[in-house]
Amino acid sequence: MAGKIKALTVGSSQTVADELLEVAKGIFANNMEITALSIDKLHYDVADLYLALPTRVDQAARIVPREKIVSFELYPNAKFYVNIAKLPVNAEVVIFNNNTAQANMIKNYCLEQGIDHINFKLLPFAELSREEVIEELKKAKYIAGAGTIVGNNGELMNYREYLRPDVVIIPAIVFLLLNL
Repeated sequence: MAGKIKALTVGSSQTVADELLEVAKGIFANNMEITALSIDKLHYDVADLYLALPTRVDQAARIVPREKIVSFELYPNAKFYVNIAKLPVNAEVVIFNNNTAQANMIKNYCLEQGIDHINFKLLPFAELSREEVIEELKKAKYIAGAGTIVGNNGELMNYREYLRPDVVIIPAIVFLLLNL
């Protein structure tokens, strides 16, 4: 790996850091050696470049030099919006994410696309007790979120026994937009 830039994706949790890593690898894999770390595990400067969501830049800048941090956003793909837009009027869609800030971003992306005929309910699983999460998931007919979180190997599958038999899960495959 000599000569490659050492980069680190920084997320609010390891799940988010891994999600960022998957997207970053698809873009930078041939040019960078990229690893992932949750913000609570970042204790000193270990990379040439840090890739973080806008919600984590200030926190990371308390540990590593701000000039080494590149902020980027993960946006859902078009198929995600189409699938959400097809839902019935007044349907309740549970946005399953590890934290409120990122769940709210998904909601706002939908609203920006004019998808306002449904009701969004945020379910930040890392901010609630397991019992609270289970109670909300038992009722949910529609669940949406990042594919790495609601997909086959995501956190949602740790609750599969509590999901309704008729649940519709809408994963967002995300792409990256650098904020330079």
